Amino acid sequence: MFRKLHSNPDKADQPPATVFSELRREFGRYYHHLVNCSKALLKKYPKVAFAAMILLMLGSLVLSFTDFRRKPVKTQRSASEVSMPLENGFGEILSKGASLQQMITLKQEIEILLAKDSLSHLDSLQLSGAIDTLHQLSIRSSH
Repeated sequence: MFRKLHSNPDKADQPPATVFSELRREFGRYYHHLVNCSKALLKKYPKVAFAAMILLMLGSLVLSFTDFRRKPVKTQRSASEVSMPLENGFGEILSKGASLQQMITLKQEIEILLAKDSLSHLDSLQLSGAIDTLHQLSIRSSH
């Protein structure tokens, strides 16, 4: 009563086909041919194969210590940057804080001008100047 019924009883006992089983079925003979040829070649010329492996390892060793170990180019720093990094950093923090405060003020001014129903000529000039200043501050703060 609770037994599974298979529509194709001949294939019920076989596992389902997978990608690997299909690849093995399609290319298996080429793989086996390659394995057999390489075994025969290694049995026929073992010293040449060993010498080739040693040469490849030596070449890898030479390349690892020469060509692949390039160091990045160091940039030259001025004497003031080397001697006073803390003072420069603190001054930079203060200037960023001042520009951030000015950006907040400009954004509030722009929001007030945009909230108006109609802008006068002076309002338009003020809005344009505020947007330009805000743009310049954002460029300066990104560098």
